[in-house]
Amino acid sequence: MSFRTGGIAVLAAVSLKSQTALTAKVAQLKKKIMDKHYSLALLVQELYVDRYPVLYKPSLSLYVSNGRMHLISVTRPFDKLQTIIPLLILTSILIACLWAVFITIGTESIRPTMDIRIWAWFFLIVLTSCGICIYYLWLVKGRQPSIFWGNEMLQLELDLKKSTLQLYRIQNQDPTTLDALILLGLKIFVWTGYLFTPMGSLILMVIGVDPTFYIVNYLMNSSPLTTLLLRTFTFNNAILLDSVILVARFVSVTVALYEGERVLFIVLGSVYIIIYTADTIVGLLQKTVHINRRRIQIGLFHRHIKLYVMLQLAVQAVEDIVKVTLSMGIVACMVVLVTMTFVSIRLRHLLPGYLLVFPIFTGVFSFFLGKTLLTKTGGIYKSIVGLLRSFRAVGIMRGMRRSVKQGYVRDVRRLSKLKIPIGIGSAVFATVNQNTNVGLTRLFVEITVNALILF
Repeated sequence: MSFRTGGIAVLAAVSLKSQTALTAKVAQLKKKIMDKHYSLALLVQELYVDRYPVLYKPSLSLYVSNGRMHLISVTRPFDKLQTIIPLLILTSILIACLWAVFITIGTESIRPTMDIRIWAWFFLIVLTSCGICIYYLWLVKGRQPSIFWGNEMLQLELDLKKSTLQLYRIQNQDPTTLDALILLGLKIFVWTGYLFTPMGSLILMVIGVDPTFYIVNYLMNSSPLTTLLLRTFTFNNAILLDSVILVARFVSVTVALYEGERVLFIVLGSVYIIIYTADTIVGLLQKTVHINRRRIQIGLFHRHIKLYVMLQLAVQAVEDIVKVTLSMGIVACMVVLVTMTFVSIRLRHLLPGYLLVFPIFTGVFSFFLGKTLLTKTGGIYKSIVGLLRSFRAVGIMRGMRRSVKQGYVRDVRRLSKLKIPIGIGSAVFATVNQNTNVGLTRLFVEITVNALILF
């Protein structure tokens, strides 16, 4: 009996050790992945700027020097023209989809809510509208402050990491498996879009979702002059005419998809890194306060207050842009979830099995991506509240001389909580707080369920 008990104990110990080793390896892998979160931005830079299939490039660039990543403004040849080309392409996508919707509804007896083409075009209309607004706000109207403060925050994060790691090693909060999977998923989406967009164009043309098909047919049927010009250009050769139209449609759809993907990935990558960087900076500021507690007590360290004021200035400089961006992001996320869920459930019989995987995967990934970003944003709010409390901690205030304490209390009282509004223009719908994640997640689920019931 004792031999059996001993054997069971040995097996349990071996099993526990194996599980502990596996857990440690998984934690190490997740940390390694999350430590390279800036690789997402560098990947988008490499594929959609440096090696972009079309020659024009955005007016900003990332580069790494001496272990530091820098965000800089770049003046391209014909800079103003290259800056507005993406806006023109996105606007063309918006007009083409709207035109295709009106043509289809006006010439075919269909039920719009049960037509997959209408859902696809509605999906593109909303996303391109949001993309136009966000691109204009960040890269046209607010390019200089966005790039300046973005670079300042990158350098601040690196400086704080360096100082805190050298002086005091505190274990960072372990990244969750979901965080690591989201980062890997974003990289997979970037590579998939870059490599397989031409194939996606062909699929859209084959299944009849390409809006240019309906626009070309409408123009040729309603405008004899257009038909005459096209036939003259192709020497009255029907095969040549069909080939020219097919190639023109393929090129226009491919260019439009590439440009839409580039704006989408730049926006997603920027939002992801902004949230991650803000969360990291606030956490490192708390470490800085803890490390320099004694110097704060004797009045020799005020850098934590200066850095917090710097964060306030950064938020105020881009507050209007962030406010509209958050509103557009919520609308876009809502449309993605509703469209992908509706197509996957109610219109699944209209898609072949290999294509049905895309809306299912996109809907699930979008939900978890949105939830992760909202959770991190709410966590930033909690961290800011904790950071301000650490400024006024009893352990710091108790050890101060009266003269030092009076000046320190006066400086700290001037600091206010960072507020991140959600709204448009002068209207503010809400402010980001610890309940934003729960409220918006409930809203997304309710709207998705109501869409399934209503249609």
